[in-house]
Amino acid sequence: MIRSWLLALTLITACVGTETGNPYDGEGALGARPPMGIVPQPTYREAGVVLGELALFGGPDCDRVRPMAQGPLRYDLLVEGGDPIFLQLWEGTWCGVRVTLAPEVDEPVLGVAGELTDGTALLVRLDGPITFDLAARPTFDLSEGDGVHLVLDLQALFAGTDLASAPRVGGRVVIDRATDPARTEAVEGALPTAFRLVRDADGDGTISAGELEGDPLAGG
Repeated sequence: MIRSWLLALTLITACVGTETGNPYDGEGALGARPPMGIVPQPTYREAGVVLGELALFGGPDCDRVRPMAQGPLRYDLLVEGGDPIFLQLWEGTWCGVRVTLAPEVDEPVLGVAGELTDGTALLVRLDGPITFDLAARPTFDLSEGDGVHLVLDLQALFAGTDLASAPRVGGRVVIDRATDPARTEAVEGALPTAFRLVRDADGDGTISAGELEGDPLAGG
């Protein structure tokens, strides 16, 4: 059984295999990883995501898709611990994970609130649906008993977006399609590199520093 648990600040999930593999049940969870590095980062007060679907894709041409979980599944990424995602997983060799962020009601599929280093309030709202692939390099294997985590790196999510020079709206920096479409597009475009799938190498259900620093199975 795959088990992935929520950490304070990092997204977590799981991936699948070939068409002929044996299915087994697993668990996954969402969380968020604290930004790393020397670049000044915002202070995050709220961060949430709504998963519409997780699917694995594989096969000789990487064109066979197997759904793992159906949403909407809502997660507060800044809360340590959380309800697991129950997944249908498959043994085999896989090309990657397809992530769809999609709401059931009028809500952002990814929302972040906090303050920039100068104290200016920050509000980021991505509306869905948004679908993107986390591609493997070139494939990865999954066997029953393996564990994986899907990590969201907030520093990578905003790496290509100049938040400090963004126009203020009511004293706040607001990043959404209506207010600042260019920066919103940049954040959306960073999703496939901000998310990455890593193996739970020690099988303890938690993400260690070594697992974060290693080469990802997909994405990143």
